[in-house]
Amino acid sequence: MSNGNCSFCGKRHDEVFRLIAGPTCMICNECIGRMANMIAAELQTVAADIIALPPPLPPQGDEQ
Repeated sequence: MSNGNCSFCGKRHDEVFRLIAGPTCMICNECIGRMANMIAAELQTVAADIIALPPPLPPQGDEQ
């Protein structure tokens, strides 16, 4: 496990299960979980908005 603190919540490496180091910052498993939940909630909202849209109109072709 890496030494250091999470750049997002400030928890130390010994306070979390995993601390992942990036090039300029670190993130803990707890912050990753929170971000995943936020993204999932946003995707549900977007999906609900898409489902609520009226169906597309049929294509208007050249009628003869």
